[in-house]
Amino acid sequence: MENWNEEQQKFIAKLEETKSIFDEILTKDPDGMVIEHGEQRAKLDSLKKSNDRVLTKLKTREFTVAIVGLEKAGKSTLGNALIKTMVLPEYSERCTYTTTEIRSGDTDVAEVYFYSREEFNQNFKRMLNDVKYPFDSDFFSMTLDNFNTYWHGVETDPERQNIFTVHNGTTAEDIKAILEGKQKLIPLLGQAKMSFGAEYWTGSDEFNEFKIYITGMSGKNPDGSVIRQPHPYAVKNIKIRSTQLAEMSHLVLYDVPGFDSPTELHKRQTEEMLKAADAIILVTNVGDRPNLTGTQLDMLRKGQDADGIKLSAKCFVFGNKIDRAVDSQTARNNFAALKNESVNKYQIALDNHVVCGSARAFLEKIGLIEGNVASSIIDEWGLSGGDGLSLLQEKMQQYYDNDRFEVLRRRAEKTIADAKNFLDEILATAKSQPRVTHSQYFMQAALEAKDNLKIFK
Repeated sequence: MENWNEEQQKFIAKLEETKSIFDEILTKDPDGMVIEHGEQRAKLDSLKKSNDRVLTKLKTREFTVAIVGLEKAGKSTLGNALIKTMVLPEYSERCTYTTTEIRSGDTDVAEVYFYSREEFNQNFKRMLNDVKYPFDSDFFSMTLDNFNTYWHGVETDPERQNIFTVHNGTTAEDIKAILEGKQKLIPLLGQAKMSFGAEYWTGSDEFNEFKIYITGMSGKNPDGSVIRQPHPYAVKNIKIRSTQLAEMSHLVLYDVPGFDSPTELHKRQTEEMLKAADAIILVTNVGDRPNLTGTQLDMLRKGQDADGIKLSAKCFVFGNKIDRAVDSQTARNNFAALKNESVNKYQIALDNHVVCGSARAFLEKIGLIEGNVASSIIDEWGLSGGDGLSLLQEKMQQYYDNDRFEVLRRRAEKTIADAKNFLDEILATAKSQPRVTHSQYFMQAALEAKDNLKIFK
């Protein structure tokens, strides 16, 4: 640990120097005389953001954790258990539509951020392209009738059955829901962030104004079915700051939509979050379904994070809802099956990264959920690890104290190497092009940057 602390300070110094070089170059070349606006300037901006992100992680010791899994596996329940606050909505039906970020704060506040009209329209056009819609159209010009006519044609055309099979019930349903809710979505696009106090997530009203932006649920019909609204489609992300996380100020928790969510916009959010997070908690329903599914496996086995590290290297598996097994022996058998598949068969996690339990039982024990149905079953069965929350937190703390530093080291090294290569390219271009003489200030900055490249050695 002491060695890492020394390395950490060295990396911070190097990244801060890189940041100052980037800032100086941007200041000296605002008109793009050397670093042209377009692809080259976009690359510089991307490198600068990456450098700033890693620098922030090193300085704040920030630890980002993404909670993932299939819908209704209990991801939000586990999130609430980890932070000991009922901030994430829970419901028996699908209720997480967009990524929710939770971190420590001086006040309790939730902020809802919306897509701009341009961002939303680009996403919608991408969806139309996915279903092979042949005409030039977008969110603002497309009508529900026109799309229904097209999709009916796809359904009845033998030559397009592959399109129908892949996208019916998923992308196609998203498009229909978005078009049906167009008049409610348009006013939300580009809107300034909306802020809500803790009373909106700690109260008993499961259909309040804030939760509708996460769940889309606004009430129930007389027959008991849920009334859904299109609001979550317009939400880019939600950020919650909680005073309850004061003891875990380094933790940033992300509750993301399910792997099997039919919403394409939010599937992409989930994929990006898997790449960016320091750790992943895969939540499964081990009580009812101990076996892993193809959807879960495809996402974790094939993917790598932003630094080329396999997602499985930073994955924890939490077998949730163990109290739903028919008896204690079935519970033990199910957990054994989950561990075997996770560690040996599919190799998506290390042996000591697989834990089973019940997030609901934990919340019952600390009084955040009424009753003791789940907790009494856990106590009666005497399962190793109990409800699993303390054990999971212990394993994650070990990872944070040790393995995470190796991840950060690789990120810092890659960021610095990328910055060096880019600066070398800039200097080579600057020296070879006569037009640089028109920007003597930039050349001076470039030469200073070259002199400072010793920080990369």
